[in-house]
Amino acid sequence: MITRFLLFVCALSVAYPSCILAALADSARTIRNGHDLLAAPGGEATASAVISKGIDQTLTNSDLLLVQLPWSPTQTNLPALANWISTIAHRHQRTLAIAVDWQEPVRTRLLGAGKNPWRFANDRTRRLFLHSVTETASTYHPDYFVLGVEVNYYYAHLFPEDFAGFVQTFRAAKAQIKQVSPQTKVLVTFQYELMTGRDQSWSASPDFTPISAFGDELDLVGISAYPFLAGLKAADVSSRYFEALQTVHKPKAIFETSWPTPTHGAQREQAQYLERLLPICNVMRMRLLIWTATTDTTESPPSSDGDIHLHQSDWMKFLGLWELNCSPKQAVRVWQQWKPSDLHHP
Repeated sequence: MITRFLLFVCALSVAYPSCILAALADSARTIRNGHDLLAAPGGEATASAVISKGIDQTLTNSDLLLVQLPWSPTQTNLPALANWISTIAHRHQRTLAIAVDWQEPVRTRLLGAGKNPWRFANDRTRRLFLHSVTETASTYHPDYFVLGVEVNYYYAHLFPEDFAGFVQTFRAAKAQIKQVSPQTKVLVTFQYELMTGRDQSWSASPDFTPISAFGDELDLVGISAYPFLAGLKAADVSSRYFEALQTVHKPKAIFETSWPTPTHGAQREQAQYLERLLPICNVMRMRLLIWTATTDTTESPPSSDGDIHLHQSDWMKFLGLWELNCSPKQAVRVWQQWKPSDLHHP
């Protein structure tokens, strides 16, 4: 069996566009190169030199493109938002992953719910969601379709009473997606530190209820993982940190991870984290490993209500493998020296 690793190197939302970098490799395929100037969402040409360089890094270093797009009952144009990245993926023969994020970036409320409260248990909301994701799947046939990002925040801190409503919506959505795009793998992601009770910024006990709530419906289990939130140093990260996943009898993948570099000295720790994480994922048979950002950013993403989340920690600005000016950090060398032949399991 071969484990496939994915390097995701830049997040995107329509309100806060940037570029995406991902790399997927196995023992039978090396990473292909490609260069192009892409169009930003909405069809406007992106003239920024930084964005252009980031896009160049994306296609030079990647075989898979992942885009994370917002959704709410008042923002249902998912197929239109996915068009540009889907076109790029097909043009450059990249694997395509689409993630639907219906929570605010700080995970304290549903997207847009500050002005227009909503719940998945509402029949109209459910119909709108089903229509959006089914049309997107029918149009673009993504290889991976994430119907919710870090959904255990919704269970633990927002509306646990409505979580069953989302699970029912997920089941209906998956059934419709499989009808129009049978090969698409359908899933949600969970925040690992929250799930295991390790995140020091949230008061929560370990709780795997959100995973078990989906029964056998998930094609694979995706997580986001940030061990530094648990107070660890990169040197402390080992396979034991992820041993809780051994009880999950499904294919597993890391859809989001990084180590912040607010200072130049922190770059070595970021590189060390990646050095340790690659073999851990191999031993644990992770299907994908996705890095959170291609480049650093200047500010946190805006909310759907137009407010910048200034209270977010500054570490969120320093998650890239490249600096804001696209200068490579030390971890870039780690990734680029990693060989596809290392993917074989013993």
